[in-house]
Amino acid sequence: MAGRPVVAFFVGNFNPTTGKSWCPDCREADPVVKKVLAQTCPDLLMLSIEVGDKRAWRDDWNPFRTDPLFKLTNIPTLIRFALQ
Repeated sequence: MAGRPVVAFFVGNFNPTTGKSWCPDCREADPVVKKVLAQTCPDLLMLSIEVGDKRAWRDDWNPFRTDPLFKLTNIPTLIRFALQ
């Protein structure tokens, strides 16, 4: 797995009943991002990471907003990492 590209796809939490994110931009981006990445980067490992429900995401102290590695300001967000 050395050198394999990894993409973290940060989205709003999914509703267990509907299977859809509360975030309309995330719902719209999800199929497009997955399709494009599958076509252009077949070896890519994509991790979907839920940042919380709407209230949790809007909290300035949400861990994904404050973590120095991520510093998210918007969702959906893609961040590419390379495993060494």
